[in-house]
Amino acid sequence: MQDSYHLMQEINWFLKPIKDFILFLFTTKTGIVILILLLLLYLFFLTAREVRHRSLLYEAARRKVYFTGLNAIGIFFEQLGKLFLQLINNVTVVLVVLLLLIGIVGLSSAFDSVDKFVQNQKKIQDLKLVVKNLSQNYEVAKIKILNYDYAKNQTTFEIMFYDYASGKYLPGKQTITIKGTKIYVLSLVINFDYSLIETGSKVNLAIPFEVFSDQVPKKDGIPLRVLDSTGVPFIYHRNSEQIYGLDSSTYAMRLKEIAKYITDEKAARRAGVRSIIAASPHNILVPRRGQVYKIMVEQTGGLVIQRVEAF
Repeated sequence: MQDSYHLMQEINWFLKPIKDFILFLFTTKTGIVILILLLLLYLFFLTAREVRHRSLLYEAARRKVYFTGLNAIGIFFEQLGKLFLQLINNVTVVLVVLLLLIGIVGLSSAFDSVDKFVQNQKKIQDLKLVVKNLSQNYEVAKIKILNYDYAKNQTTFEIMFYDYASGKYLPGKQTITIKGTKIYVLSLVINFDYSLIETGSKVNLAIPFEVFSDQVPKKDGIPLRVLDSTGVPFIYHRNSEQIYGLDSSTYAMRLKEIAKYITDEKAARRAGVRSIIAASPHNILVPRRGQVYKIMVEQTGGLVIQRVEAF
């Protein structure tokens, strides 16, 4: 079966450019214009040749004839009629050529459909494995309260994000100052329940992405720097030894697709994601200088904020 699929891909590697060229010529405005121009050039060539031929005949007969533009137009349509008659006389050849072109387009399109189906099935399988790798409880970040200004009623804290690929917290700390005494961490939950990559049980992936407070509403929340330069959350980083069922390059590629769902609702819908919702945990960070909190993601897609000792 695998050998047949590879053979099909090799055949289509040859047929696809031909199919694309045929479709370009006969189904696009540019292609049709090119065909018309080629036909006109061919007819102009025939007309010029016929004018030259008749001039030579008249010259051989020692008759001087001047061909006007009107004469040339008449010869042009005469050549057009002859070309049409030639097509009629060779209708079998024309039909064979047309059937050959249609056959190439149809066969290549069929191969494309099969290839798309196979690739889509592989993608679904890969996404299942990626979600399975991520559907567990794990640590996301630590928050340390730096200061609370009673006069301004604002809290300053720093947050560090955990990178599982390196097995440690990232060196860069994000420092945030926000009004209020009660701090909330807002998470984005990707719900794979009833989706194309659903595995028989409810699977949610949660990503903490914003903080707000009792003084700052959600709509004015402060974004957390939880994404790397490619848009993938740091908490989803894994090294090759931590990934099962996939090679690291495939994992990274599929992970970027899942990360894309955060900002591309259409892509999420096509992948079968049931919903992407923002949900804040019940835990509240009470601002006390030096206090440290750990943020955990649960397999169900929820966040847990635990009070711990200092870093």
